[in-house]
Amino acid sequence: MNRTTCPYCNSRISLPATEDRARCPRCGQNVPAAFLAGPAAVSSVSPASVGPAPSSNNAQPAPRPRKSWSNRWLAALFVLLMGGMAVAALTLALGTLKSRKTRDPKVPATIGATRALPPAELPALAYLPEDCNLVAGIHVADLLKSARGKRLLASPRLNGSDQGSNWQGLNCIEGWTGLQASAFDHVALGARIDGDVPHLVAVLRTRQPYRLEELAGRFPGKAFPHHKRPLFRIKLQPVGGGYLWCADERTLVLLLRPDAVKIEDMDRVPAFPRQADAALAPPLRKIVDEHLRQADIWLAGDVQRPETLGNLLRFVPILSKPSPPMAQARSFAVSAREDGELTILGFVSVRDEVGLRAWREFLESVALPAGATRRVIPTAERKQIDFQVRLPAVQIQDVQP
Repeated sequence: MNRTTCPYCNSRISLPATEDRARCPRCGQNVPAAFLAGPAAVSSVSPASVGPAPSSNNAQPAPRPRKSWSNRWLAALFVLLMGGMAVAALTLALGTLKSRKTRDPKVPATIGATRALPPAELPALAYLPEDCNLVAGIHVADLLKSARGKRLLASPRLNGSDQGSNWQGLNCIEGWTGLQASAFDHVALGARIDGDVPHLVAVLRTRQPYRLEELAGRFPGKAFPHHKRPLFRIKLQPVGGGYLWCADERTLVLLLRPDAVKIEDMDRVPAFPRQADAALAPPLRKIVDEHLRQADIWLAGDVQRPETLGNLLRFVPILSKPSPPMAQARSFAVSAREDGELTILGFVSVRDEVGLRAWREFLESVALPAGATRRVIPTAERKQIDFQVRLPAVQIQDVQP
């Protein structure tokens, strides 16, 4: 048995001694007879003798060995081609991004699903001034899910129809923006109550991006830029004024003053939304976290001069009349939630036992409709009074003093 290697592909070949030639099983080339004698014979063969035998008419000339690609070169070529295709695809995708977005299907605002958020997590709070010591919230989208919630939004105490011509309540928002209530997700209000003229800031968060062109058409004057976003001037009747700032594509910031308004007043509004944990002052954030877990309408305050609050609790229908003893309060929170029945929860932190007694008498004197229940729990050790009212099947307008 002769053993040798193919001169073309270096594959080992075995051939019986009676054979004078062989075909390589790997590359298929004819191996010259001189190579079949083993390594000694191969070493004695000159390069010229490896070629075809000139005396044989039938002998085929030995073909040249083909050069093959190594696995490393093939892998490198494959990676190079794939990388080039990836770069070309990314370039095409980025170049056509705007044109492809214009063909995206538009989802109607009424279809967009909303998720109930705790009061402390409302995105609108991030645009309130950081020195606010009085905040309120209206979860418009959640209220519109039920018939009673719609009646609550239509209450005269909220839309301003019983406040006279000097106050229009929530009705003014539609008049200034042209947006219906169904366009809003929630509204947050904030003010600084310290004895001076208060600045009221309302942050309106829409469910879908609003159309800036339609909004601009409702203002006679031309918008001027504020932090590179449009700002419109508002005139109140008979006195006062304000500004409406388009903070982003879903956020409108409304600043109102009962006296003359100045552009410097807008410096109190942050140019960019703050982080969720820094949206409220720490004392106020603690009140909202501890006492306002779930609510559709809510109000919270931490004030040094509570006697200046006056009629601000008119936002909460159950506590509008008789006038609450705000001079005895230090901090408070009250909320209304519609969940099959109207539930009103609240607490008031008072200064002393006199304040505790005054608030207890006030809460117990509020007349309730038939079927309503009330709980008033004073705690002398903490100088705090908690209360709860449930209205099972009445409209909010039915609550009378």
